[in-house]
Amino acid sequence: CPPEVATLTEPLAVGEHAVAMATPEKDHVFMVVGLGPVGLAVIASLKARGLGPIIATDFSPERRAAAEKMGADVIVDPNQTSPHASWKAFGVPGNRGEAMMAAMQGISVKRPIIFECVGVKGVVQSLAKAAPAGTRNAPRQRRARSDKVARLNLDELHPTAGVALCAGIFGK
Repeated sequence: CPPEVATLTEPLAVGEHAVAMATPEKDHVFMVVGLGPVGLAVIASLKARGLGPIIATDFSPERRAAAEKMGADVIVDPNQTSPHASWKAFGVPGNRGEAMMAAMQGISVKRPIIFECVGVKGVVQSLAKAAPAGTRNAPRQRRARSDKVARLNLDELHPTAGVALCAGIFGK
């Protein structure tokens, strides 16, 4: 196996494992934050399963271009706009009130899953604060050592937040 192919083994395995652990379904909308080798592997794994839409976001223009080539449906430059602004276009309610109103009207809504593929301190916390109600944070094997999800200050979230951190569910 050529070295340039062998070097893809670990990121592809991590991306595939993250998608498998998330147990994605057709009624999910996916956000991939961080479009390095692992983030691109997550996109490839989702697309191989016929799943989407996929919102992809990264500060790097080169990485955003690679995500587009991999099949991401929406590419977001976080310097220009919040990636969370893309949820509504795919039928993801912004909060629990919107979700309840849709349910009372018999309108089906999409469920969000975020794949955090950055590994930088504070990213998980900022995603949790901005995520729509009921968002699942797809598990990964590694996190930045200083990124302690359990130490997220719940007082900073909306007072009606339904946050079950052990299950990786965020909400406001």
